Amino acid sequence: MKDLVIQRDYCFSIEGRERPLEREVALITGSSREIGAGTAIALAGEGVRIIGNHRDPSLGKAKRAEGVRMAIEQVGVQVDFVQADITVREDRERLGKALEAFGGKLDFLILNTSGNAQTARQVCVEANNALVDEFLPRMNEGGRIILMQSVPGHFDPQLRGLGKMPSFYDPIAQAKYEGEQSLRARIPKLQEKGVNLLLVCPPEVEDTSNMRLFRRLDKSISEKHAEISDMLGIPGSVTIDQVGQKVAELLKRKDLPSGYVELFSNVLDARSVLSEWYGDNAIFVDTLEIVDENRGIGRMIVAKEYTRGHFNDRVEMSLLPGHIMIEAAAQTLGLTALNGKIDGNSMPMFQGIGNVQFLKTVRPGEGLKIHTELTEQSRREFVGNVYITNMQDEKVAEINGLEAMVINRDVARRLLR
Repeated sequence: MKDLVIQRDYCFSIEGRERPLEREVALITGSSREIGAGTAIALAGEGVRIIGNHRDPSLGKAKRAEGVRMAIEQVGVQVDFVQADITVREDRERLGKALEAFGGKLDFLILNTSGNAQTARQVCVEANNALVDEFLPRMNEGGRIILMQSVPGHFDPQLRGLGKMPSFYDPIAQAKYEGEQSLRARIPKLQEKGVNLLLVCPPEVEDTSNMRLFRRLDKSISEKHAEISDMLGIPGSVTIDQVGQKVAELLKRKDLPSGYVELFSNVLDARSVLSEWYGDNAIFVDTLEIVDENRGIGRMIVAKEYTRGHFNDRVEMSLLPGHIMIEAAAQTLGLTALNGKIDGNSMPMFQGIGNVQFLKTVRPGEGLKIHTELTEQSRREFVGNVYITNMQDEKVAEINGLEAMVINRDVARRLLR
């Protein structure tokens, strides 16, 4: 990252530009290098005042942090860099003291560090939550906490055991997933303070030293990333600059719900939307693309868990049961009908189907595309047809006359008593 900070020419064309984030304050962990530094510099270009952070007190790492600080200072915004290990309480308190020079109030807390295989849980779960404890009382209403997630971390339960990622990344992905869930559990308390949680979930960030290291450890890792991205309908890779600019774009938006996940494409994170009503183990659609007002495409990674019991160990074969394909189809059609938005007053409840055909077997690790089209729709009811294809565009199922009604939570509770 030294080359990125010192040798690259960061030119910000800010004169005459409207900067809605000007003079707001961001604390960014792990911001002396790569994604963290790129994010800090992108936000500085929008006029955001930056509190940067690096963990390692060694001279070389301090010089690297100084290079980022100088690049930000050239933009003309207030900046400070604090050497602090976020897993240590006294160091977190030192970050809190640094905030005093910025007026004592924070607008954006950006959690960018994840640690290595040995420290990932301590960083992603314990330290990140401790930072929220430290800074939430000092955050302004309308503030945002951003968790910098990874695709393997966000979709860890779906990918676990499929061999889609190298084993050395497994403990990191699991810790990142656990950390995300622990922060999601705090959303109601965050909202009481007027603070929202957003997740930034890029695919492979191609120009990081982590990816260079990972490629040395596993020469096929980029192909594995690309396969996962293809199954989810997201880009194969992005750059550090693109991540930083995306964070800046998200912070300008006021319409994003707490828990929103940015996947760097025109697809929605279906899991976070459906979690408004469903438990995680009952959600089978991973992403959703709205094609037009009547058509949508859901995408699904077939997790090992979905095939449990189909069949037992003596048979030595696992297949996706048809009822899960029907449920995934119903979830996708419902999301399409409601334009990807589900809340307490608008949940589609499956009513029935006209007919269904299962045309090919589906095994764990495959990716499915769920193509939906609405054929009838009123304010509270809709009907549609669905066909499901694999990644080779072979049709695996066809479901016609799928019917659902849109209800609210109170009605659902009465119906299910």
